[in-house]
Amino acid sequence: MLSRPDSPTRTESEKLEGSGVPFNLLDFRSDKTSDYTFFPYLKDGGWGDSWTPPSDGKIIFEKSTLSFINRLLPRIRIPTWIKRAIPVLGKASFGRLKADEWRNLFTIQLPLILPVYWADGGASVCSLFQNFAHLVSMVNLALKQTMNSEKVYKYRRHTLKYLESCLVLFPDTNLAPNHHMAVHLSDCLDKFGPSRSWWSFSMERLMGKVLQTSDNNRLGQLEVTFLKNFCRLGNLQSLMSEHEKFPPQLQPFISQTQAFSISVEKKTDLVQKGKQDFLDSSILKLLTDKIKDSFPAPKNQTWISSSEWCKKSKNKIKDFIPINSAIENLSTYSIENLIFSTFKRNPSNSVIKFKTYSRTSHGIIKKIFHHRRTLNDQNLTDTWMLVQTLAPENSRAENPFSKLDNFDMQVDLKVLESKEVVIHISEIHAHCAWLEYKPFAISPNIERKCIALVSLDR
Repeated sequence: MLSRPDSPTRTESEKLEGSGVPFNLLDFRSDKTSDYTFFPYLKDGGWGDSWTPPSDGKIIFEKSTLSFINRLLPRIRIPTWIKRAIPVLGKASFGRLKADEWRNLFTIQLPLILPVYWADGGASVCSLFQNFAHLVSMVNLALKQTMNSEKVYKYRRHTLKYLESCLVLFPDTNLAPNHHMAVHLSDCLDKFGPSRSWWSFSMERLMGKVLQTSDNNRLGQLEVTFLKNFCRLGNLQSLMSEHEKFPPQLQPFISQTQAFSISVEKKTDLVQKGKQDFLDSSILKLLTDKIKDSFPAPKNQTWISSSEWCKKSKNKIKDFIPINSAIENLSTYSIENLIFSTFKRNPSNSVIKFKTYSRTSHGIIKKIFHHRRTLNDQNLTDTWMLVQTLAPENSRAENPFSKLDNFDMQVDLKVLESKEVVIHISEIHAHCAWLEYKPFAISPNIERKCIALVSLDR
């Protein structure tokens, strides 16, 4: 992928304290230039306007810009499974940023802030905004866990547009080999699939462990031993995934061998034991309607709430199946090691993207509960969430985030609705990082409190 610069030293930070930090110190670019003959050109797609460089020929993050960003960074709510999110930008005292911190800064934190800061800029600021959006889009697409031809095409388009704009906006910075390789990454994604299946981070961590190990002055042998065992373990796990093809003589030993690779899940204090409770009539109605759609009753029968069922005459009871209001309340729930929480318990884990009836929506988790129902003498248990929905902010002329609709930044601006829905946990699509803006903070014409969010759909 694209290289990143070193974090500024303390001396550099002191020199730049009054003038701001040059934007190219914060960009993913190498300072070693070569490959002068490489000039990307894109014929179709992307932004339709011409790129406009700044009048003074320089793009910097001024002191006021850094102050604006650093004032908002601590207010961003990021799910707890994101471990690396920087609390302040442009301070050498926080040390050298890791690759994951750069990724989170550019794909999660800055997309929630810069659209608002750059909203009132002229043509040059708009060009910089588009350049930034192409960069974030290409990184998001390159790190997707699934890949198809459409994503490959989008990645190639955003990459070429980003490099094309860099030639205009950063005329003093020549393209580096890393930029050239970023274009060819689309071919790798097309041929080999998601980058996560073949990138080198896992081997880099393995080599880090090797370097921390005593080698008894026998250089090279330990690395080969690690590599052989690493490959053997991978091959063994692949074979065990199709253990039914093993000869009968080996079948008794399969479960013992599998036990070595199955990790024991650690219990976390975040997941609390549920408390018995009852749904009020309005939520019970929402749950009943949801069960009707998600789990249709047998022929000639209908799900109804227990209160309605009690009102039916004896000769009609057989046509209905009651749904009781008893539940087991939860404050948190874990899905594939991701902790989802009610807003009251942990706001950072409470904003989600979910999909119902082929429609994607966003909302805030207000309630999590287990519910049991009986069908044909069988007890069925499901986990549900009561979600307060978030609606799109409709002032498109004043909404700076609406300019990002043609990009793959996964950013939206929402307002809180009074509407509540019940969803099944299987309908959760992704967590969201979010930042709340007070009335008039984004624009004088946006009078409502808004929530800017980034969908962590990877």
